[in-house]
Amino acid sequence: MSSPKYALAEYIVNNIATPTVSAVVPSLVYTDAAPQGTVDDHIVITHYGDDPNNTLGGMGGLFSGEFDIDCKSSDPEVAAEMARDVKDELDLLLNSSLNADWVCGAVIINNVSEGYEPPPGDGQDISIFMATLEITMQYRSS
Repeated sequence: MSSPKYALAEYIVNNIATPTVSAVVPSLVYTDAAPQGTVDDHIVITHYGDDPNNTLGGMGGLFSGEFDIDCKSSDPEVAAEMARDVKDELDLLLNSSLNADWVCGAVIINNVSEGYEPPPGDGQDISIFMATLEITMQYRSS
């Protein structure tokens, strides 16, 4: 069985067909970190952990996970557009299959932030613009 972060990456690769996202998938969607030196437009998905959704009736197999989806580009407009495209698709995820292993119950967009990584002027050769979606996703195994 795949992990939820790989399922989310697989969903993004297979379901977002906008020009900005299609330009980076499937080869430039990474989990946890992009290879060092990656400067092309790309997406990084980080899974920070999950907890069972407990109710009075018990756990019921539903989990709540915290994820960051970082859309990165040397062009701020491209990074922001990738983030908008991903957010628009995530807004549609309600009781939908992510892949053969996981079903998404709901997605909550907790925060959207933008900025350079690393910040300009910190001595690094290259700064890349990043638009980050911080999400909570409820999911269960298929």
